[in-house]
Amino acid sequence: MPSENHLPEVECPEDEPGKPNASNWNSLEITKLVVSASIPLTILMLSLTFQAQQRKHEEQRATFDQVVKERLDLWNKIAVPLNQIYCYFLCVGDWKDISPADVIQLKRRIDQTVYAYRPFFSAQFHITYDRFIKAAFDEDGGGWADDAPLRTLPVRPKEVNLDKDTLKKLFTSTGNEEEIHNAYFQLLQFISSELHLQPNAIPKVPPYYRRRLESDKAGGGGSN
Repeated sequence: MPSENHLPEVECPEDEPGKPNASNWNSLEITKLVVSASIPLTILMLSLTFQAQQRKHEEQRATFDQVVKERLDLWNKIAVPLNQIYCYFLCVGDWKDISPADVIQLKRRIDQTVYAYRPFFSAQFHITYDRFIKAAFDEDGGGWADDAPLRTLPVRPKEVNLDKDTLKKLFTSTGNEEEIHNAYFQLLQFISSELHLQPNAIPKVPPYYRRRLESDKAGGGGSN
């Protein structure tokens, strides 16, 4: 006779094949919850990263636009006096109204602006600018207290009555107009690229200068 305290053993049914048990079910649900929670977090992180990059790009663009604006303002200060120097050497425009002293003063004004605001221009701009200045002025030809002599012949209306000592001090007495012409338009081409404008091709040397040059070579002197 079985004891009253002995209970019959009951076997636990095994999990049906193909169905997860309780422990597996819990792991699956936890994985789902983690993935579900990580998606919004990932989206948030990507959004914050994109916004930071966008702000950085906008700041860089604003700085770039400001630099271009400053370059344009500075170019407006030097464009006309630079052109007047070119007109004097190539005998175009109002060249008859420009004296050697005027050319020297124009150079000083341009140099002051270019070197005072040097950080706003690229290194290549300064190389191109210096090439033009060296084509027009013999910066190594004068004394330490003298102005750089002009690389041209003293044949213009405001020069013919100057005394010999002044002419010797102001001029190299060798024409360099073709190099000045090319250096000037190379400078214009480069500043166009710095201002994001379409550069133009370098034109031919002005015809009036060519006629004067041919006259000088033929021994006819410099007619005005």
